[in-house]
Parts: sequence; C-alpha cells; structure tokens
Amino acid sequence: NEWGARNPLAFQSVLVNGVASSVGIKPEDKRHQFGATLGGPVKKDKLFFFFSYDQQRRNFPGLGVFTAPAYLTTVNRATLTAAPRNLTTQQIDDTLTFINSLTGTVPRRGDQLSFLPKIDWQIDNKNTFTLTYNRQRWDSPAGIQTQPVNQLGRASFGDDFVDIDWVTARLTTTVNARIVNEFRMQIARDLEYQNSQKPLAGEPTTALNGSAPNVSLTNGLAFGKPTFLERPKYPDEKRKQFTDTMTVSLSGGNTLKFGVDFNRVNEELSNLRNESGAYGYNNINDFIIDYVNWKTPLAATVTCVNSTRTRGKCYTSNYNQGFGVLGAKFNTTDYNFFGQYDWKFLPRVTFNLGLRYEYQQLPKAQIPNASTDLIPNDGRTLNSATSFMPNDTNNFGPRTGFAIDVFGNAKTSVRGGYGLYYGRIINSTAYNALINTGNAAGQTQINLAPAATTAPVFPNVLTSAPAGTGAIQFFDQDFGNPMIHQFDLIFEHQIARNLTVSASYLGSVGRKLPTFYDRNLTAPTTSQVLPVVGGPLGGQNLTVPLFPVARPLTTYAQLTEIASAVKSEYNAFVAQVNHRMAHGILFNANYTLSKAIDTLQTSTTFTANNTPYNVFDPEADRGRSNFDRRHKFVVSAVLAPRVKASNKAVTALADGWSIAPVLQMFNGLAYDGVANGSNGGAGGLNRSGGNFGLRGLLERNSFTGPAVKVFNVRLSRRFYLKEKMNLEFLGEIFNVPNRVQVTGINNTMYLLNTAITAAHPVPTLDYNAAFGGITSADSTLFRERQIQLGLRFNF
Repeated sequence: NEWGARNPLAFQSVLVNGVASSVGIKPEDKRHQFGATLGGPVKKDKLFFFFSYDQQRRNFPGLGVFTAPAYLTTVNRATLTAAPRNLTTQQIDDTLTFINSLTGTVPRRGDQLSFLPKIDWQIDNKNTFTLTYNRQRWDSPAGIQTQPVNQLGRASFGDDFVDIDWVTARLTTTVNARIVNEFRMQIARDLEYQNSQKPLAGEPTTALNGSAPNVSLTNGLAFGKPTFLERPKYPDEKRKQFTDTMTVSLSGGNTLKFGVDFNRVNEELSNLRNESGAYGYNNINDFIIDYVNWKTPLAATVTCVNSTRTRGKCYTSNYNQGFGVLGAKFNTTDYNFFGQYDWKFLPRVTFNLGLRYEYQQLPKAQIPNASTDLIPNDGRTLNSATSFMPNDTNNFGPRTGFAIDVFGNAKTSVRGGYGLYYGRIINSTAYNALINTGNAAGQTQINLAPAATTAPVFPNVLTSAPAGTGAIQFFDQDFGNPMIHQFDLIFEHQIARNLTVSASYLGSVGRKLPTFYDRNLTAPTTSQVLPVVGGPLGGQNLTVPLFPVARPLTTYAQLTEIASAVKSEYNAFVAQVNHRMAHGILFNANYTLSKAIDTLQTSTTFTANNTPYNVFDPEADRGRSNFDRRHKFVVSAVLAPRVKASNKAVTALADGWSIAPVLQMFNGLAYDGVANGSNGGAGGLNRSGGNFGLRGLLERNSFTGPAVKVFNVRLSRRFYLKEKMNLEFLGEIFNVPNRVQVTGINNTMYLLNTAITAAHPVPTLDYNAAFGGITSADSTLFRERQIQLGLRFNF
C-alpha cells in the first residue's frame, strides 16, 4: 500500500578492452541503457499498479576477418601463371584485392525498447486477479551476428528485427482453507524477421533480385547473401495458452497438486534456404580461377588446381540452391496434464510422486508427393511417407523424489530423484516435412557435385531445379518425441551456522533424439585409400568407404528421413560449499567433474540432408559430445557488511559498500578434425554428404579447445538518504585480466586434393596449416574486458 520506484540509469562502454580474437583488434562497444520502475496502490488494499520501462541504445560495429590471418598468402602464383592456366599477375592481384576488400569494419547497432504495465486486483477475500502486458522491440541493422569478430564479408552479417507482444492474466482463488486454484492464460505474438544487406562492389550480383550467391572460402571467410536469408517471417507466431492448477492441502502435511495446460500456436514461417545459391572452395587458388573467369572468360582448356575440372567449376564443395514457395502456415497444439503427491511418510522422510502426460498435435500433411515410388531403405512410397506426420500418444513421464533428514536436526540430508521428460518436435523441423515433399507447390533443395553436367558455372545460379536433383524430407514412421531420463543423488551437511557442504551425482540418458538419414543411398561396396600428407596424421592412409554416385531412386537426390535415433549419456559429480548471506558475507564454490557422450547429437533447426558419416552404421559416430566439458570450477562471493561506527565520519566513509567477485574456470569444448572437399556424389570424402570426420584415423571429437578462465567483479556503493530512499553507484568489470577466451576453433584438419598430375598421381588429404587456430574469441557470455558504470535511485 505504498508507492515505490526504482530508476536505474546505466551507461556501459568498453573503456578498457582486450583483443576479440587472434587478430588482436580491440572492438568498439558502447551501450546506453535506461530504465525505470514505478508501483503502488491505486486503491488501498484493493487495486495495485506496476510499470517497468527499459531501453538500450547500443553501437557495436562488427569486424569481418579471415579465419586464418595469412589466408591471402596461401595463393600459389607459380601454379596460376603457368600453363595451362596462364593467369596474369594483374588478374591474381585484382582478385586478392577484392577478397581483402570484403574484410573490415561493419556499422552495426542494437536498439531495444521494452515496457511492461501490470495491475493486481484483490477482488474479494478469496479471489485475486493479475493482468500483465509486455511489449518489446529490437532493431539491429547488421545485427544477426552479434560477435565482435566474424569470418564474414562486410555485407554478410544480416539485419535482425523482433516485435513481441504478449498479455497474461492470472486468477487465484482460495476455494477453502485447504484448496487453492490458479488459472492462467496468455495471448501473444512473436514476429521476427531478418534481411540481407546490399552486396559490396565486386560481389557478383547474379542471384535472385540482384543478390550475390553465398561463397564460402575455407580458412578465409564467407561472403554473399547468407544461405538462411531472406526471412520475412521467421516466425510470425500467434499463441493462445491456458493453464489451470489446483493445490489441495491434506492431513499430515501432505499435498496433492494437479493441473492441465493447453497451448495453441498459429505458425507462419517464410524462409527459402539457399535461394540465392551457395558455392564452397577449400583453397584460394581455385576460387581465383573461377572469379577471374567470371570477370574475363578464360580458355576452355584452363584447369582447376585441386581437381581435373575446368574453369568455372573449380568449386570444391557441392553446389546448393533452393527453389519454390517462400513458406507455409500451420498450427500446433500441445495438451499437457500432470498430478503430484507430496507425501510426508515419516517426520524425517518425504516422498514426491508425480506423473505428467504430454501430447503434441502436429498439423496434417499439406502437399504430399503423389509418387508411388518406393523409398530405398525405408519401404514406404513417397506418397505414404510425405503424407505422414508423427502422432506420439504415449508420452507419460513419471517423476519421483525423496528427502531424508538423516539425524532429525535439519543439518544432514540425503535427497534424490528421477524423472522422465519429453521434448517437443520443433516447429521448424515439422515445417520442412510439410513443405519439402517434392511437390511442385512446395520447396526443393538441390545439391550438385561440381562435376555434374547440370551444375552451374560460377557465379551463375540455376533458374529451376534440374530433373533428378530435388531433395525430400519426411518423418520416420516410428518417430517419437525426444526423451530424457534424469536422476540425481545429493548428500548435504551443515558444518556450521549458514555454512553447508554437499556432494552430488547427476545423470541423464537421452533417447529418441532427432537426426537425419539420407535413405537414397546404396551401401558402399568399394573403398578408396587416401594418402595423408603432412600434419599429425601424415604418412598414414585413410581408407574411405565409397558410396556409389548413382542413386537407387534416380528421380530424386537426397531422400532425408527425420529419425529419432540418437542416444546420449551424461554423468557428473558435483562438490559444493555454500555460505548463506550472514553478517554481510555470502560465498559459494563448486567443482564439477563430468563426461558427456552421444551418437552425433545435432543442435540444428529445420533439417540436414544427411548427418552420420555412414548412414548404414550410425553407431560409428559414437564419441564425445560437442558439449563435453570434463572439469568446471566456479567460486563467487558477495561482501557487503554494514558499518555502524560511533564516529559518523567513519560510518559515512565505510558503510554501504559491496564487492562481488566471480571466478569461472572450465575445459574448452571438444572438437573434431574434419576433411573439407567433395569426392563427387552427394559430397564429402565418402560421397554421402554426411559427417566429414576422419573415421578410421580419429574418433569423433578427439581434440579439446583451450580452457576458459573468466574473472568478473562488481563494486557498488549505496547511500542511504532516508529510511526508504537510497542512491546506488556501481561499477562492473568483466574479464578483469583481459584474457582471450577462445570460443571457436578451425577444425578443418585436411583438404581433399583430387587433382591428378604426374607429380600427384592419386587423390590425397593435404594438411591444413590453419587447423587448430582460433576462429573466434568472443561470445555473448565471454568477451574481451569490459567496464560498465551505473546509477540507481530507489525509493
């Protein structure tokens, strides 16, 4: 029944900063952040109002750089100027000048405006009603990529915009002394859209609407229109959600809780991937030949450096392009029910028993393929497979837990629990199965080997999909929602007042995780021996099982089955010391030893053409998870003692200070050593278009990146003006020692060289000297040193 307000006025600037990556450049990042909150009674004991406002104005220019700083020096002038290529020095220099012009500073902003009004109405002594509205706007030209440094051309960052509005209402009813019911509803709209930027001078504008095809240069950068743009509605999502929960207090301190949740989403996705085409080169020399040929057509006898093909088709990865409609509309509905019983079995023993049921209703197929051709390695017809959408109706998730007060003095406890949890089939995956059916009314993605007669000459794009090149995505007939078993066991002991220690075991087992199998492949019957030249594996031979170039069903390319087949395991031990806030001191330290393995889990939206190295032996990809961090140590503290001295001057100088340091140290992420290049067919070493790992010589994720060590500190001083009024000044330093935090590693270990000459009689894997180099040293969590200053007024 009293009005209060909080008015933080924060200004953030990179006053002192370290390098953002191995390029040793200090990025600019200036933020002005404003905010205010106000709340109080409209009518005493009856109606209350709250309002929050937050705005950010951020100027943080990006920087486009090469993955390997010395990329331009890898050009082989002697090879390019000699017969049969006969390029001039000027042609080479002009191309290098163009590539270099793609790097540099990119003007970039990130401006956000949010406000949230809320009312609380005490209708009567049994009913309370709350209504909240949230509005958020985000405008970020060149802001899709938010890292300080990116291996992208200056016109390939992309513009990002978000418009979010939602309203929530909650009615809490005390039915009687034992029963409380809570009803909640939400109506929301989330509109997000992303646009490409205008091409730079020198970029070929041969693609859709004068855009530039995407070009990826291994060890260099990617330029042109990003493969995922344009996205005029990504998504335009309208949500209606209703939830009701009832809590019943029973005798003996027991509690019964049950409820229901209904969530309906009207989805519109507008996104045609690769609409402007995509090329890839694993070396600079072949790109120079194709770029010069575009500028000044070369003789038909000019051959590529890393293959026997001729000018215009020197790209070393398969060409990709998308065709068809821009998007689709569909609905999904989630039905969820749960019940939980908290049972006080004994004064010192409590059990928690629960059950949750979840059902995700996906849309029906919209444009199935009419063909009755049988899908290889699946058994269904194309019509049957593209008419099918998953309908997983057995998602019952039991949960149980216990807590034991071992000695009855609330100082020593043992707790444990188990739960079975289900994930959703993400809407973008369902979208691809709806629209990529091979029906002319949908979309199709093509993937062409450079040697294919229908593959374009760089930098041209195709006007239509060639016959027999279209890709189709469909769900496995046994597809189910992702399933996770989680369990833990915790021992905790209070060794002193406000000081506890604990030891915990944490585990999870993932089953039915999504992956993608190209079923239009014939099992390998032959193999190829590739000599490895240079690097850690130099002198060895890699035996690669070769998939036949000809597909079983020749009228299509990839026939991708969306399968729920990946398995994962995670086990961890956690030791923790915790000192709760007392006498102005709070302290927490914890150490985690963990191991995570899986069978090639993928964190991807939409779908991939083919995920495993060998679709007929997916277990061969079992190895360290991409998220495996073996060791992690975190320690944090807050020191904020109140000082009340007899001397007022001492009190004025010493009271109100607070310092809060945080130290985090953990292993770098696991990464794989891969080979870049196309051996024909669907691409990759084995022609399957799947994982590019060096299976047979290396296990997946055999390498570990540099450790992350972050030390942050916050210092604040609060001035107490009156009993309920204070002014706080604060300063925060992130990454105090200015340490480079490596977040990206160049994992291209070898480059496939298929050129056949007298000096190079067989294809080889040539070592990539840039392997293991830093590609990024920044993220949203770990950045160069930054300093933030702020001011808050509270009353």
